[in-house]
Amino acid sequence: MYTITSLSEFLYCPRKLYLKTIFKPEIPLTDKLVKGNIKHKIFEKINNVEEDIIKNLTQPLPIEQINMIYLRKYHNIVLDVLQYKKDILFKLNIDLNKFIYELWPIFINEAKSHSINIYNFMIKNNLYGEDLWNRLTPKFITELQISSNELQLKGIVDKIEINNNNYIPYELKSGRLPDDIYYNHKIQLAGYSLLLENKFKILIPKGYVQYIDHDITKEVQINQELKDDVIKIRDSISFMFTNNLIPEILQNNKCFNCELKEQCHNFK
Repeated sequence: MYTITSLSEFLYCPRKLYLKTIFKPEIPLTDKLVKGNIKHKIFEKINNVEEDIIKNLTQPLPIEQINMIYLRKYHNIVLDVLQYKKDILFKLNIDLNKFIYELWPIFINEAKSHSINIYNFMIKNNLYGEDLWNRLTPKFITELQISSNELQLKGIVDKIEINNNNYIPYELKSGRLPDDIYYNHKIQLAGYSLLLENKFKILIPKGYVQYIDHDITKEVQINQELKDDVIKIRDSISFMFTNNLIPEILQNNKCFNCELKEQCHNFK
């Protein structure tokens, strides 16, 4: 069974995927990797407290007050995650205050978005507390582990929007904002869509890539061509490992900053 992430890694560099899978080298931690993981963890936790926040909104409140409730929760989560990761942050000489300064605008925007959505739904439907939570659409779940023996695929979906009986996967990305959505990110979304379709027996026509550092979300149409490509890439990975085919070195600019560059060039 292959992970959805491995499909993306294969597209980026088949040789790197081969080396990581066969030899399982220790991957050096980098600022980019650690910061990206921390942002993902914070997003996971803030989505997990959504139910608790909403069930405690038992009376009409101005949108500014709802926003402050979200901000206080998010502030505590950010500090808790950074405290948990303080050793690795110290090891990499990442300035904690600068990192908080970098993080906080992301979650200010996230709190504002949630507050507007909740406030509008509350006022429109005159619902509060548990009734508000039970009737609320859309809802979000995070870090859903899903697999399929039939597809021979598995993965962890960053975020899923549930709107009535519709399931929409989100792929969260940190770092630079590309001019267009990368093909491997489209493949990841298509792979998660196939897994969700297989599990819930529904059609999933679209997904989203959410660029968390830029407060921008872009839609991806999940067409049959993308789904077919997922299966083709899965089969190519399977063929590579089944036949022990060692991919050639790409010899392009991807190699320059690769954390496995030395092992890769020394491996015959």
